[in-house]
Amino acid sequence: MISDDIAKDRPTDMVLLMGSLPDRTLGAYELASNMSDYHIYIVKSDMPGVELLQSRGVVMPNYADLAAQALLDLGIPQQNITVIDGAAASTRDEALILHQYLADKLTNRQLVVVTSKYHSRRAGWIFKSAFKDARRYRARCIRMDKDD
Repeated sequence: MISDDIAKDRPTDMVLLMGSLPDRTLGAYELASNMSDYHIYIVKSDMPGVELLQSRGVVMPNYADLAAQALLDLGIPQQNITVIDGAAASTRDEALILHQYLADKLTNRQLVVVTSKYHSRRAGWIFKSAFKDARRYRARCIRMDKDD
């Protein structure tokens, strides 16, 4: 489901929240495919224990890297995707890390949070709170679920 509330002709930054990754990745792709000026940000999530695997020579990609690769495979250009290091353990972490990353880049762009229907209200509140000092950003949530 893509919300009619999203201005498809307005420059847009999207943040793809970790969680139900396939649904949200597809949601970001579908939204982006209807826009000309967009950028997708994905914050790397905390993956406790991954260093133990790495110490044994096992490579385990971060979920953010998997989502970015899926977007590339769907046809999103590399220059429209940014994976941000951050070890986020929560939606709040994702919001604060993205806010810090975009601090010197804030322009008159809408911010779209790609998440699930269940998580959209809480995520919207968290992102609006994190970006409250960034008057030019307007946080909106779109809900992407298998059932939509």
